Amino acid sequence: MLLARILKQFLGVLLAVLGGWLAGILFAFAWAAVDVTTHPGEVPAIALFMLPWIVALGSAAFIYPVLLALVPLYFFVPRSSPLWRWPICTSLGALPGVCIVFGFLSRPNFNPPESKLSWYILGAVIGSGTCFVGSTTREHFGTLKRK
Repeated sequence: MLLARILKQFLGVLLAVLGGWLAGILFAFAWAAVDVTTHPGEVPAIALFMLPWIVALGSAAFIYPVLLALVPLYFFVPRSSPLWRWPICTSLGALPGVCIVFGFLSRPNFNPPESKLSWYILGAVIGSGTCFVGSTTREHFGTLKRK
């Protein structure tokens, strides 16, 4: 019985991570669409297809740290905590996303893009999306109370 509840909570964590991943992909698609329409001669139309794929593959850098942070939150922070209210959780989720992008872009021997703002926004979208899905589905996946 306890194992079933643990597996159910892990499913909730995976759903939250997939929600953040999907939010990042949708943001990248919208970002590419704006780029293609505002710079018709400079940005090729293939960017509309390629940028979401690049973000989808590169999002693994977000998934592992988020899993490491979200699993303990799911298991040890009670559902009644204000941290699980979706506005608070979504706002707090943007911060780790930005920090992960900052850590990635500030590596030595890495040539970052000229404009980093869009990458920081992408990190915030992925982090916020993950926490939004996690906080709104938290009630469904329960806690580990012994009966």
